[in-house]
Amino acid sequence: MIKEEILKELFSACYDSEESFEKLYYEMDLTNYEFDREYSRVLFKNKLTDIRQVNKETEDNLEMVSGRLEKDLDYLNFKITKAVQKLKGAILAERNTTSTIYTTIIPITEQETNNQTTTATIKDNIVFGITSSNIDLDLVEPLNLQNISLKGLEIKSINKTFTENLTDFEISNKNHNSVPVEFSIDLRGLIKESSLLVLKLKQVAILEVYINGNLYREKELNNYFSIPVDLDTQSIGIRSYPTLHKSSKLHFDIIGITGFLYQEESVFETKQIPINREFTDIVLDTCDNSLIDEVDIQYYVSLNKQEYQRVNPSTKQSGKYKRNLQSIIGLSTNKELDLIKITGSKRAEGNIQFQIPSYLQNYLEYETDVYFFNKHKELTSTYYLLIKEDVIVDKTASGINKVDNIVQEEDTFLIPKGIRLVEINSITTLKYQYLENIIGINNIFINKLTVPIYKEIDNNKYISLSVPDILRSVGVYDTPEIYIKNVKQQINLNTIKLKIILKSLNQKTTPYVSRILLRGI
Repeated sequence: MIKEEILKELFSACYDSEESFEKLYYEMDLTNYEFDREYSRVLFKNKLTDIRQVNKETEDNLEMVSGRLEKDLDYLNFKITKAVQKLKGAILAERNTTSTIYTTIIPITEQETNNQTTTATIKDNIVFGITSSNIDLDLVEPLNLQNISLKGLEIKSINKTFTENLTDFEISNKNHNSVPVEFSIDLRGLIKESSLLVLKLKQVAILEVYINGNLYREKELNNYFSIPVDLDTQSIGIRSYPTLHKSSKLHFDIIGITGFLYQEESVFETKQIPINREFTDIVLDTCDNSLIDEVDIQYYVSLNKQEYQRVNPSTKQSGKYKRNLQSIIGLSTNKELDLIKITGSKRAEGNIQFQIPSYLQNYLEYETDVYFFNKHKELTSTYYLLIKEDVIVDKTASGINKVDNIVQEEDTFLIPKGIRLVEINSITTLKYQYLENIIGINNIFINKLTVPIYKEIDNNKYISLSVPDILRSVGVYDTPEIYIKNVKQQINLNTIKLKIILKSLNQKTTPYVSRILLRGI
């Protein structure tokens, strides 16, 4: 009975069926017949072999699933990290999230302005792109003699070809040179849009200006006066006071009107503004009129007293703005651009391994970008340029046609901070030397690969490249070296400094900035 139970259990383990065993058992006589015993032995041996095979396949599948799971988890972590970065950017760009992240106003006041460099006009906490620079007189249309009222005064032509245009002429009192010279300019019917009345004198004079009989500008010593006028302006009154030991005689180059109000760009620059907070990223949120075609407004930031870098405000993403400029500004960009060099070692035929430094082991997941330094100064059509500070490049001297796949139309153009893919038109040794001169001889890379991150048994991470990978990347097989970015980090923002350049493209429309917000996360 014990023997039967043993056979029953064994058969059940093989077939998971007691019914089949009962049928088999009673058809065989294991006690009396050698044939039945041998048959049973072979039968159970084969079934045990099948079980072992199934167990082995199961074990292999489990190892494969475990390996896939680990790899998928790395990929998931990689995608989560990328998603978090994009989410941070979305949060920073969304104005309705200001209550959940750090937000502060950059003051537009005289007290927080660098008055030594600022040429723009600040009024009511708004920056206007207006300077005191003189308008080119070729753009000024002279007024006529009939537009000026000269009671008790005489006018004298200095230019012998003078007709009735108010150019190169002199005004003085008929009888006394020691009293103010007063005259008015009649503008009725002359103004069609907002304009400037320009008075340019040969020598400085003390003038007082009235608009429609109301004092507009108190006594000012100058030889150039620009007065804003519009459809509501009927007359301009001028009173001249004698300067010390001189008469009140006035010698004008021109009195005229121009619609070209803003010839030169103006600059607004803040002082160092304290922040003292840790961030990974920041954005500028501005209110301005930069999206209209008639103006151009450029924003620059200096973080922790570093060099300026040009950026886009978070809300300014139209075609007017350079697409490769940062709008989400990474605080650790400088650290990231201190590329890490890794030397490889041969682990097997055709397999070169690059051990990831210990301080990056916990930060790199799934894949990373690797850059190959142009060690042999190969002349090719594309390069990756390591730009540590914004740089202005001459198109002809550099031969650069595209930056980050964007065609460069201007003769000189900006390449912003970062690693930039450039396309070269007819590369030569001279053009290559020009690139070395402006960005540094160690900052030109010939190729970039996106490669997976591998793990050893002890979980140490490494990068693996084949010989064909290296040959395709650098053209020759040499002692392999690769470069990777440092990891993005949270940095303490001690101070920030802003510079804004404002320019009217039609010379009539006033560019302005009415609000600047800094948001950080």
